[in-house]
Amino acid sequence: MSVRPPDGIQERHWRPASRRRQGQGPLSTLVLTAVMIAGLLGLFGLPDQTRTASAPRAQLEVYGPRLIRNGEFFEMRLRVRARDTIVEPVIAIGTDVWRDITVNTMIPAATEEEFANGEYRFTFGRLNAGEELVFKVDAQINPNYWGSSSDQIRLLGGDDPITGVQYDLMVLP
Repeated sequence: MSVRPPDGIQERHWRPASRRRQGQGPLSTLVLTAVMIAGLLGLFGLPDQTRTASAPRAQLEVYGPRLIRNGEFFEMRLRVRARDTIVEPVIAIGTDVWRDITVNTMIPAATEEEFANGEYRFTFGRLNAGEELVFKVDAQINPNYWGSSSDQIRLLGGDDPITGVQYDLMVLP
């Protein structure tokens, strides 16, 4: 004894569709494969970038993303190479660099942290000529943020400017 389907349901509704009708044709497979290969090769994003500024007293390198999606975690590394002794090195980060960003960790810890003149300032111990300071920041873009930000990251000797770089970041939704 056979069971009748409900009114309005016909045999074509429960029979398997052809492969082409399901979107499994050769063209869709090739497109999907091409997109996956392009993604693996990094063609859809920009690699992290190192921005460098040099001065007679020191060199500042800032390594971090220039294009990122909201909600993502990222790492920023700031390297100071002292050519001359810097008694009180200060890394000053403009507020727009970290707008809508949650900072998770900073290593090493600064001896002093403050907000002054529209900058987050991190003071470290004495750097002798030839020494390096590597300041690592792990952070996350807040999920509701998208757009671009641009500001200065500077190296100071106390309150005296030594050098700085422009840091630009584009956040995609």
